[in-house]
Amino acid sequence: MDNFVSFREVAEEYLSAPTKRTGKRKQKYTIDIVKELIERWGDLSIKEFEKKYLLTKLFGELSRRTNRWTGEPVTNGFINNYRTYARAVLVYARDELEVIDRVPKFENLKEEQREMYLTPIQCRELMRWLDELRADMVEFALCCGQRNKTVRLLKWSAISPDFTVMHLAAKDAKNGITTSFPMNKDAQRILRRRWDRKDYLEERYPYLTKDNPKGIEYVFVQEHRSVRSNGKPFSKTALCNGTWRAAVKNAGLPKGVVFHTLRHTFASWHIMSGTGERTLMDLGGWTSPKSMLRYTHLNHQHKAKAASALEGMITRKGMDQR
Repeated sequence: MDNFVSFREVAEEYLSAPTKRTGKRKQKYTIDIVKELIERWGDLSIKEFEKKYLLTKLFGELSRRTNRWTGEPVTNGFINNYRTYARAVLVYARDELEVIDRVPKFENLKEEQREMYLTPIQCRELMRWLDELRADMVEFALCCGQRNKTVRLLKWSAISPDFTVMHLAAKDAKNGITTSFPMNKDAQRILRRRWDRKDYLEERYPYLTKDNPKGIEYVFVQEHRSVRSNGKPFSKTALCNGTWRAAVKNAGLPKGVVFHTLRHTFASWHIMSGTGERTLMDLGGWTSPKSMLRYTHLNHQHKAKAASALEGMITRKGMDQR
């Protein structure tokens, strides 16, 4: 490389390099964020990024953005995503390309704790305002606690013939580990309903099986007159679009409720029902207690019940209750 190396050159090399964990290309989400950083910072010299004040200035510019959906200021969590990938590019420049000597230390911004989970009544109200497909996806996510992407892109090939087990391959899992998850009776009921719907769609729209003899590949697919969308899964943005936000509003829920809230809800319900941490880690696919505990929240009644467990243990004899 020449003496002058731009952020653009380094970032593009970073994107083209396979990930260290899986050896595969970067995910679309990573690519989109880094490409936006390239648009903003691409012409700057990579050496300039050794100066902390420059990064502070650039991150300050990011914090003045607004959410394109709500028009509100972006959250610290949003900004932290960009800080994480900016750091990854700079570490790559230092360790792999050796074009800088140091990466300034900068801590992520403190994020507002999202202690959000839904009650069963709230979940039923949300599903009441959603269309049948999204309602099925919500109920299924509450049954098995899986992530947005896992539910959206769940394939029939991952489901056992009797609908009792879901097999998640390493390439489809965030933690890169092949895992099997038991399906409870509610989840089995949803899967059978979607299977019946699959048969109906394949019979009504023969073109869906033209290129694939096995038929519709995904469990949760859209039903449209449009050939482009019919029989296809939701994209990440399409799942929680205006239809989702309207349902959240009509159900009287906080506007911060997203599909990932269901994973928090799943974990919280299990903890409040007495499920052990080790078991819950296996059910939800968490690899460490620390990551799992971020998803578990107790309501006031459960906290009060836990606090009352020590009542009477240290009461002094002969002391009247006053």
